[in-house]
Amino acid sequence: MEKLTVEVEEGSLKGTTRTDINGRTIYGFQGIPYAKPPVGELRFKAPQSPEKWTGVRNATANGHGCYSRNMLNMITGSEDCLFLNVFTPELPGDITSLRPVMFWIHGGGYTSGSSDTKVYGPEFLLTEDIVLVTINYRLGVLGFLSLDDQELDVPGNAGCKDVIMALKWVQRNIASFGGDPNNVTAFGESAGGAIVHLLMLSPMAEGLFHKGIAQSGSALNVWSLGQSNLAKQLAEILECPHTDDKSILSFLQNLPVNKIFEAQEKLCDDHSVNHVRPIGPIIEKVSGKEPAFLTENPLELILKGKYHKVPLIMGYTSNEGIFFETPQKRKKRSKVVDFEKYVSHFYELAKGSEGSKEIANSIKLFYFGEDVPDVEDRERFSIINTDTYFIRGIYTSIRTHSITLKEPLYLYRFSIDARLNLIKKFANITLKGAGHADDLGYLFKTVMTPNLPEDSVEMVTVRRMVKLWTNFAKTNDPNPIEGVTWKPVSLKELNFLDIGTELVSDVNPDNDRMTFWNDVEMKMLPS
Repeated sequence: MEKLTVEVEEGSLKGTTRTDINGRTIYGFQGIPYAKPPVGELRFKAPQSPEKWTGVRNATANGHGCYSRNMLNMITGSEDCLFLNVFTPELPGDITSLRPVMFWIHGGGYTSGSSDTKVYGPEFLLTEDIVLVTINYRLGVLGFLSLDDQELDVPGNAGCKDVIMALKWVQRNIASFGGDPNNVTAFGESAGGAIVHLLMLSPMAEGLFHKGIAQSGSALNVWSLGQSNLAKQLAEILECPHTDDKSILSFLQNLPVNKIFEAQEKLCDDHSVNHVRPIGPIIEKVSGKEPAFLTENPLELILKGKYHKVPLIMGYTSNEGIFFETPQKRKKRSKVVDFEKYVSHFYELAKGSEGSKEIANSIKLFYFGEDVPDVEDRERFSIINTDTYFIRGIYTSIRTHSITLKEPLYLYRFSIDARLNLIKKFANITLKGAGHADDLGYLFKTVMTPNLPEDSVEMVTVRRMVKLWTNFAKTNDPNPIEGVTWKPVSLKELNFLDIGTELVSDVNPDNDRMTFWNDVEMKMLPS
């Protein structure tokens, strides 16, 4: 019997075997702690280095995800959640050369999700010669609470600093699994995609990764950053008798985690485009005591070129707004047509102001023309949600990076609509196109993945996605692919690849809609 053990700096790990979709044996090491449990006095604070253990640690099952509510509306996970998984095609002793590392950051709006193999199984990606790492990080107020008093060491962004700590673990240990610490691709979807982009902008991430793939999320999406006054809002909800930061922190650190979570769910986590969401990364106040994850406005950092210049893929699904048709979102759907909720808070226009109403009317005319808008016209509202919540921020990110990034920069649109579209299948949605997170089912095997004939559109797409993503991880270039060249974006041309039933190389995706939003933003510039 094979000896399924690996030595890392913190101790010995016992793993397990699985089989990829080609029938090859792969090796998994799960539930590996990459930091101290962030509990007690470490609640809300930056992660601390992991402790060593004696003996052989069992690494054959997923570690806890962060305490949160999942897509089935169940509360799961634990405050002790800083674990990662490693999957590799070879064990120590068999390794002849180090492989590219792909480091996955899950999405979930900074409030849900985990690296659980029921959703993020390695059986697709490990058909290629890469090492896969998937991580958990702190969510909700556990990961994104901030306090103004800099002496308390709670400046915010603990969840993002968890990601940094996991990347440092990779640098120290991944060679033991056959991974190359000098060739790490950070990739993620939705909030995970935004974090990938924020890693490019973070001084803390220097040298920790070498390429990025941001799927359906960027630092310039309207939902990508949160508010910096969460602690006082929580204290008020919890009827905390104190008003100073030090006492509020002590009060919150001594509450059971379920009480913190109950208060979190009472926060107005308004996902409207015209509100800054409460929970998310923030621009930190620089104290000089502890390293800051994000110190300036993301757009300004990109335009100044003050970021890590690494090869980058960015993209989106063709109908991201399908996400708003999931059962939980449908329950919260307003019966009133209000186009002002699509006026970005970036414009700094008060709702009800003349400027806000003027833009709202432009949106109505562009998407509905002379038709009377009806909230039950889900197809058109889905496209508005697609553009305002997702594509616009990604489009702006690509355009601004093309000015200052000299490394390869690629744009894609994922439009396949088939049986592995994760969200559509889960929520039984009939709208056309690929919805938010529908691309995940073609990169990761899930508990819902059916047996797939090799010639099926689903398996063909899995093979294509895996090849594109792993080619990029290996060489900085997703090419070669069958019969088409995926050209990088340049200052002159917005090249992109449409990933549908066929691969199509083209320019200027969704150009009419993006031209409309360009015109809206031009009107916002000072005259």
